Amino acid sequence: MNTDPVNENSSLEKPFPISMPPEGLPTPRKAHLLVKETPKAYVWSAWILKFSATCYLAVLILMILLESSLVFPGSPSTAGDWSHPGIALEEVDFTSADGTQLHGFFFQNPKSDQYLLFCHGNGENIATIASEMDLLRKQLNVSVFAFDYRGYGKSEGSPWEEGVLADGEAAAVWLADRSQQPIENLIIMGRSLGGGVAVHLASLVDPQALILDRTFSSTVDVAADRYWWLPVRYVMRNQFWSIVRIKRYEGPLFQMHGVKDEVIPIWSGKKLFTASPSEDKYFMEIADLYHNDPWPQAFIDQVDGFINGEEEQPQKESLIKANSPTPDFNRNASEVIPIAPETSPLNIDKQSRSSGLLDSTSSSSRVSSSRISKSSNAIYDSRGKDA
Repeated sequence: MNTDPVNENSSLEKPFPISMPPEGLPTPRKAHLLVKETPKAYVWSAWILKFSATCYLAVLILMILLESSLVFPGSPSTAGDWSHPGIALEEVDFTSADGTQLHGFFFQNPKSDQYLLFCHGNGENIATIASEMDLLRKQLNVSVFAFDYRGYGKSEGSPWEEGVLADGEAAAVWLADRSQQPIENLIIMGRSLGGGVAVHLASLVDPQALILDRTFSSTVDVAADRYWWLPVRYVMRNQFWSIVRIKRYEGPLFQMHGVKDEVIPIWSGKKLFTASPSEDKYFMEIADLYHNDPWPQAFIDQVDGFINGEEEQPQKESLIKANSPTPDFNRNASEVIPIAPETSPLNIDKQSRSSGLLDSTSSSSRVSSSRISKSSNAIYDSRGKDA
């Protein structure tokens, strides 16, 4: 007997009618094939991209945090010989505008009435350069004042651009007071990072002469060239726009750079030189000089002739006119960020300076850069004529 309630003879409908899909559509067992699987290569590419972006962002944040230590690596009081054996000097303590206590060495030359302010590089302190300052005193016949920026040597505080520039201003005021001469009578010299400080001071006080050694157009130019893969121009804080500030100084300029400089490329130095509006400027190019090499005697001789006025005229073949074709040193040049007029107390109205002991615009207050000694190194003469 057939007990199945649903049979072929039953009038009841089947509880689960099964019908075949229309022709052309897949059966239910094949429907999963409509969902396309993501290729493994695509998954790996997306993961690598996210990982690379995360690493890049981490490196960028790290570089931002480390900027101050990269621009101002510092030179602690433990560096150098502070006993300075055999060197006659005076230790000086003075104060920056914000009250930071600073320290310097004064190298008096009783036979000279010329005073030179030296601004050192970012990896030095006055103890490590004492012998060089003694050499300047003797060979240039000047009194020299070298000082440490905040955070360097025995100076207090931590370095940053505006603070370091203020320290330079305080040093210039101290030397002017010590020399009992108008501040514009000073000779200002800067090396490497100190060139940025020296250009800043020159833009404010219009000194007797400006001497620059292996310095830059701006720190951001150099950093953007070295770290081309980072947005340096948008995130760097200590930018030292010397190329803007030097346009405010029209006095005598002597600049030196080594072709093989591996820290500040020579194109950056030439870019700064070209921006100078001075009609009395020279650029000395030394073929085999690296950034941290000591001064060649040829450089000392040229500076001596520049500030002390040797009678010997430079040889025609040793001069290259500044407006003659030169190698392309504007590599990676970009728009210069404008800097507002300085508000420093040193920014004295140039029209009122003539009321001082010596008119800064008179010919007697300037060194004569036409009296520059003979050298085998290339020197760019700004005047466009034989010196």
